[in-house]
Amino acid sequence: MAFAENKALEYKEKGFTMRGWGRELLLRTLGGEEADRVYPQQKGKAITTLNEEVASQMEQITMQLINDKGWTTESEIIENLTLKFKGQRRYKNQQIKRILPELLEKYELKRVRLNKELKEEFKISVKGYPFFIIA
Repeated sequence: MAFAENKALEYKEKGFTMRGWGRELLLRTLGGEEADRVYPQQKGKAITTLNEEVASQMEQITMQLINDKGWTTESEIIENLTLKFKGQRRYKNQQIKRILPELLEKYELKRVRLNKELKEEFKISVKGYPFFIIA
């Protein structure tokens, strides 16, 4: 039982969500060994070319937006990504959840809830206090 609780805490710390949960999320963030342990039936299976290309585009968009403004949001990344097939909105939402933990770790970014101080610091004028990604 302790093993399961430790794994659950690790997944939560890394920012895993149920929407993005899958072998690809584990493979990108924790490596092949963990992905094969959780999904033994898919052992050795690689990430598809489409998913690799979309992840690369999302990574470029994220870094460009952060370099330009110093921050971005998940929805802004999704809006700037152009795909041309049916069901792309759901696909993009799922993909952002799969690659975000890897991006945050790779570029030492943070996903934080917006507050009054951050709104003033970054000169952001949005309603409410959504999560956003900063360097």
